[in-house]
Amino acid sequence: MSNIVKLELPISITEEDGTYVAVCKLFHVASQGRTENEAIDNIREALELFLEDEDVQEQFKDIIISCGSQKEEIVSVKFARKTSFGFGPQGVPSS
Repeated sequence: MSNIVKLELPISITEEDGTYVAVCKLFHVASQGRTENEAIDNIREALELFLEDEDVQEQFKDIIISCGSQKEEIVSVKFARKTSFGFGPQGVPSS
């Protein structure tokens, strides 16, 4: 049984030639949409798929643990935890 982790990640959104581009610089993940909301939905899905990978979770463990301290545009993502990085049973970082 895997635990679900909820993160709030900073993203930036720009408009380029009628297309909205959303980027999460922490993980070098980007997506786009015809509207700002579509771009946000697409980046959320892209991040969730990216973070599901066990190798990615190991590689970005420190970033995952520290997420939430930066205040920019925020997108919440949920993914199945496949590695341990100090989160308690409810997906909340443990002290």
